[in-house]
Amino acid sequence: IEAMGWNDKQKKQSQPKQLFDNLDENEQKIVDILKETAPMHIDELKLKSGLSASTTASVILALELRSIITTLPGKRLNLL
Repeated sequence: IEAMGWNDKQKKQSQPKQLFDNLDENEQKIVDILKETAPMHIDELKLKSGLSASTTASVILALELRSIITTLPGKRLNLL
């Protein structure tokens, strides 16, 4: 049992996972806006962030691929 790590007396202490580590400036800006008011339409997010449409789209894609945000029906974005 000990060799398999099943011993209850030896519980490992896990550290909480940091979801928003290593975000660049634009990613952090999008995440901060969504923390305040989510879900939010993609056009409103673009306006609030002050980023160009292409930059907003690429940042959203990067955050979706990292499972930080998700797209809802109606082009609304939400944090996971």
